[in-house]
Amino acid sequence: MIFFIILNLDEAIGKIFEACQSYNYVLMVTSDHGNAEKMIAPDGSEHTAHTCNLVPFTCSSKTFVFKSTPPTGDDGKERARALRDVAPTVLQLMGLPVPPEMDGVPLLEQRG
Repeated sequence: MIFFIILNLDEAIGKIFEACQSYNYVLMVTSDHGNAEKMIAPDGSEHTAHTCNLVPFTCSSKTFVFKSTPPTGDDGKERARALRDVAPTVLQLMGLPVPPEMDGVPLLEQRG
């Protein structure tokens, strides 16, 4: 059953993608922390809390591409792209400044 749900979702996103391309819109697809991989708790009850697993974030734009290098943390070392980077990326696409209270960074750069 889950296979058919994924097929339908893929088809629907494909239609949205084509429409976005024809109007030069940006399409962003993401998720929150999710819990699809852990629906049942160890005691057999329903697991409804978020997990810390990685989630998708993709962007289709004729103007922007994802930066080829990952962001860096406060220690200057590379860190994984994270949910905290989604809002700054959306603000970047809208041409708005990222407030200093946000600890994420925009993940896109202009196409060459």
